[in-house]
Amino acid sequence: MLVGSASQRRHLLLTSRGQLSEYSLLSTSELYVQMAILVKLCCYVSPAEELAQKDDLQLLFSAITSWCPPYNLPWRKSAGEVLMTISRHGLSLNVVKYIHEKECLATCVQNMQQSNDLSPLEIVEMFAGLSCFLKDSSDVSQTLLDDFRICQGYVFLSDLLLR
Repeated sequence: MLVGSASQRRHLLLTSRGQLSEYSLLSTSELYVQMAILVKLCCYVSPAEELAQKDDLQLLFSAITSWCPPYNLPWRKSAGEVLMTISRHGLSLNVVKYIHEKECLATCVQNMQQSNDLSPLEIVEMFAGLSCFLKDSSDVSQTLLDDFRICQGYVFLSDLLLR
């Protein structure tokens, strides 16, 4: 059911409890503005640590390696930009510890391995982003590189390159 103006497309949906809730679908320009703000914020350590404390950082890792319909690709790209900003400017030992404990890299590798809907190009783009994150994280700690090795990320990468 559409409610509101076209610029504020709002939809009603049933939540898991059967209650009606309202949410907004962001236009592409609204998405870019919000993500630009989030990217700017993530140039500092405290927003990255807050994403970890609120358990939202794990969602970004899942978003960058999950299949999505073409109209949601800007969301995946934006999540990747936020993670790249965190890896360059906002990565602390607490954030690395969170990523390690939540097994975010294992989730990424598993998502890429198990999705039959991802094109080879999409998987390569995902690996490129993940590789940059790992490279940047190595300045803070070797933990995430070890996690990537333990979850067979290097094996999957070599298999992908040999296809």
